[in-house]
Amino acid sequence: MIIGCPPLEDPNRIMDKIALIMKETKARSVEVYTMEVPCCHAIHMMVSKMIKNWKGYKVQALYHASIIREVRALQAWNNR
Repeated sequence: MIIGCPPLEDPNRIMDKIALIMKETKARSVEVYTMEVPCCHAIHMMVSKMIKNWKGYKVQALYHASIIREVRALQAWNNR
């Protein structure tokens, strides 16, 4: 798990973290969860760029763009 904030952290550093973890674990997929604020979507772009630039290694990415909405829906489901 990587937690990052694009406006507060160096985007290249976040991309390097993602790439290192993916390389070391030889992961075939990555899931990206972000909050509903626009700046979080930069993480989606970082992961997409990393995958595109990573030659000879196929990685599937799943993007979840509204983690807050999903958590609320889960809570509502559990409370019915």
